[in-house]
Amino acid sequence: MWSLEKFLEEKGYDLEKYREAMKIIHNLPEELNLRLKQASYGMECFWGHVHPEDAAIFHLVCQRLGLELGKDYSFYYVHPEDHHMDLCLRPGLELVREVFDDLMKEISKRQAAMFYLQMFNITNPTKKQLETAYKIHEFELQPCKKCRGKFGKKVRNVFDALIAAISVMPSTISYEKMEKYKIKVKVKYGCGHVKEKIFDLSP
Repeated sequence: MWSLEKFLEEKGYDLEKYREAMKIIHNLPEELNLRLKQASYGMECFWGHVHPEDAAIFHLVCQRLGLELGKDYSFYYVHPEDHHMDLCLRPGLELVREVFDDLMKEISKRQAAMFYLQMFNITNPTKKQLETAYKIHEFELQPCKKCRGKFGKKVRNVFDALIAAISVMPSTISYEKMEKYKIKVKVKYGCGHVKEKIFDLSP
């Protein structure tokens, strides 16, 4: 069965450091939270309102790259009672941003894949099943092919751009389990268009 800790271990991260980071983040004293918030002034907030688990992964990435908390990077609770954090970086540390973004995309992709596989109680997927699950995830994320680029000429301001983006992106996604390992995925877009496809998750 896939787990975040197992994934991080596969990527060569120290699990003890991850667990330690989680303990610190979940029990962040108010004075330390304030110090980290103050340390972030002058830094770039590149990812806001994330879960503590994501902040712990960010901490791991920065530690691996030899960075110092409070000097090169910071994370803090926006409000002490809020269970979401802001992640901040000293300007110029683009490598951290790239490594962290790639890692989070891979985690998101794997978590989505496990969601489809668990519908059929598949806990130890074959390579073929994982690849099919990734294809489902990609299928879901694609913008509407009929409308992509159609709104370009109509965009006059930020509001128009936002409406155009909402129109071509999925608004609702539904799943229908079929015989054996087959699953029908139906995607409805903001523009009203609908697409559907049947995927086979057999071994």
